[in-house]
Amino acid sequence: MAMKIRNVSGTSARRNCRCGTWLQHYYNHGGTGSSCVVCRRAANVGAHVMALESLLGVLEWHVRGELIVPLCLVCNMKSGWMQAVLDFDQVSANTQSMGCATR
Repeated sequence: MAMKIRNVSGTSARRNCRCGTWLQHYYNHGGTGSSCVVCRRAANVGAHVMALESLLGVLEWHVRGELIVPLCLVCNMKSGWMQAVLDFDQVSANTQSMGCATR
């Protein structure tokens, strides 16, 4: 299965999560792996991304929604669609539905 991701800008400042950091949110909700899913460097942040998924890798891309994925600082600053080279767990960025929202 092929995945493409694109950073969603301005999200970490406007959303609150009791997990402490967005990377910790990823791990708290079943995420695994410590490498950036784009370049395989060490992941420093849990990034808000829009994700597309394709079973064939070229046709019929399906929106998976806004997710948190581990990225390095360099990839977290990129814009545009990036090919995920590592499989990753699909952890929702919706803190309300995940039960860790703060008010």
